[in-house]
Amino acid sequence: SICGGPPPPAGPPRPPPAGPVPPLVFLPAHRRGGAAAGRDETIPMLCKMRIGVDLDEVTMACTDRYRLTYRRVDWVPADGDVSYDLCILPRPLEAVCDAVKGGDVSVRMATNRTETGEVTLVGFRVGDRVVTSRVGDTEFINAAGHLKGVNDKGYRTTLLVPTEPFLAAIKRADLVRESREAVVRITVDREEIRIGAGAGSQAMAEPIAATVHGEIGGTIAFNPQFLREGITAVGGDRIRMEIDTPVRPIMCTPDLDDTPSLDSPYRYLIMPIRIAS
Repeated sequence: SICGGPPPPAGPPRPPPAGPVPPLVFLPAHRRGGAAAGRDETIPMLCKMRIGVDLDEVTMACTDRYRLTYRRVDWVPADGDVSYDLCILPRPLEAVCDAVKGGDVSVRMATNRTETGEVTLVGFRVGDRVVTSRVGDTEFINAAGHLKGVNDKGYRTTLLVPTEPFLAAIKRADLVRESREAVVRITVDREEIRIGAGAGSQAMAEPIAATVHGEIGGTIAFNPQFLREGITAVGGDRIRMEIDTPVRPIMCTPDLDDTPSLDSPYRYLIMPIRIAS
């Protein structure tokens, strides 16, 4: 040591490898799974990502109370019979993503577990670089169960909207909002939706062609930032939005042919904002 003191204590032992995740799977999974991570550090649980491992499946979930993301990916575990959950802050995962960028090296996840199966340490190896992190309290909502409960209540309307025009219209509507607290409104018509914002001389309502199944009519309001981030995270050429009432959560998923939203590998649940009728 520079100051002549005793050497620093050794770090925790590296956990044994649990299985690889291809970089082209890990990067988008982290980006999409973390789209709803909270930013209020006074509530640490909402700032974490919950990673669940169940046999040959890994799930990533985040929530900030107003939206919830759920991403499911396949992987090949080193031990075929493995199942555990852990919560981790975003910074170690961001370091892993920085190490992955520009390379084709798989991300190898590893964990240290107690005799009861509780995870105490998680590690990610990318080439010669190793990122380790202690895991937090695994208290987290049952994301899969919550999404199933929302889905079981059913939806009155399903929208299929082209992603790029939808995202561009929301950005334009955002420019004419009266204040940062103002909302962006979506009105459902027979063969289109109208994106509206502003009031008086600044009001606008831009039509976007859409495929509408179910009931038409009604207006739903959103936080434009949450809506933009959700559409960006869902990606693809077309987004599917399943709507019930202006006060119930909206399910957003990629438009995959003949794939029910509950079976979609990515789901973005967002709460609308109540407005005066």
